[in-house]
Amino acid sequence: MRTLFVIAALCCLPGCPSEVPPTNTEEERAPAETLVAIHDADRVTLAELQDFLDGFPAHRQAEVAPPEGRRGFLRNYLLYRTALRRAEAAGYGDDPRVRRARDRAMARHWTEDRLDSTQPPPITDGEMRTRWEKTKTPDRPDRVRARHILLGDLPAAEALREDLLAALARPGVDAEAIFAAAARDHSLDGKTRARGGDLLFFSRGGDEVAWRLAPPVALEAALATHTTGQVSRPIPGPDGIHLVMVTARREAEQPVFEDAKDALRAAIAAERAAAAREALEAELLDMDDWTVDDEALSGLGATTTTE
Repeated sequence: MRTLFVIAALCCLPGCPSEVPPTNTEEERAPAETLVAIHDADRVTLAELQDFLDGFPAHRQAEVAPPEGRRGFLRNYLLYRTALRRAEAAGYGDDPRVRRARDRAMARHWTEDRLDSTQPPPITDGEMRTRWEKTKTPDRPDRVRARHILLGDLPAAEALREDLLAALARPGVDAEAIFAAAARDHSLDGKTRARGGDLLFFSRGGDEVAWRLAPPVALEAALATHTTGQVSRPIPGPDGIHLVMVTARREAEQPVFEDAKDALRAAIAAERAAAAREALEAELLDMDDWTVDDEALSGLGATTTTE
């Protein structure tokens, strides 16, 4: 892999050959023996070049579709093979770093091949529906978002409501901004005054924060209001008089199985893959068969070395 990264950098260099060296067109060759490049006595066959290409992921293989991509890949391969031969001649085959990299790759490919050779049963709609019933989000009822202003008595509430109605009657005004400003200036509710009386979204029978900030009578009035941007009539509560404005509504939401199928299928497939890997690991290794010297093991990582 380290060599491949080096070659990837080398591939940016100029000087790519403009033509593939000629071959003896009169000689009949099997497809596996088809020559794609010749240099003196050195030969590159289509089969070995294809074998090298097969080692790359699909998105990299697609890059060789245009002619310039194939020529560039051939150049990459020639650079790779030349560097590999030089490395072999220099004795890198016995280098511990190379052996470890080769062994890691061999173990990884063997594991992947074992896992890929086991085809799990198809994921059925029934299996996904069972999972969906267990994990789906509950139905969400109608919700509203509202602001409120708490005042000390009915005359104060009625006077402020008249002022708000007059302000909202002007064309082009932002009703919510006007109500929020009035809440910051006049509301006696210290919990919501600084944020303009905002109670956030809440629903009937829910446990949202609004039910701890305002009395049920004010929240029920908001839930019964089907328009936004209007000032309610004064609403008596246990701690004073409330003016309420609904600022947004969200209709009831009901989860739909069809909308969740892709996510369910992906989740089940991922769980199956993890279970298959765990099963393979259990087949390969039982730690009960091993005696471990924990004291000696505690020294692991006490010193580090760099390659």
